[in-house]
Amino acid sequence: MIIVLGVSQICFGETPDAVQTATPEKTELISAIIKFVTVMFGVMLSSFVIYLGLSIWNAILRRSRAKTMDYEATLKEPQSVDEAVLLFIQKNKLK
Repeated sequence: MIIVLGVSQICFGETPDAVQTATPEKTELISAIIKFVTVMFGVMLSSFVIYLGLSIWNAILRRSRAKTMDYEATLKEPQSVDEAVLLFIQKNKLK
């Protein structure tokens, strides 16, 4: 007699021969494991490709944007609204 969640299957009019077992066959389990490992390998490979691509992209951008910082001007605070607006335009390269 098979008991599922504390209720006998025979109570519902089914014989023990008609009740399917809950454990999958070994081939189904192995197939599921292989699919899972394949998908995880794909995720890992795509993550590595994205990381490598973004690293190369950042290296190219850093080389093209090599500018020197004027720390004196960066730490200077604007004294008027006009200076603040001009500083904002210069920092954000607005035209």
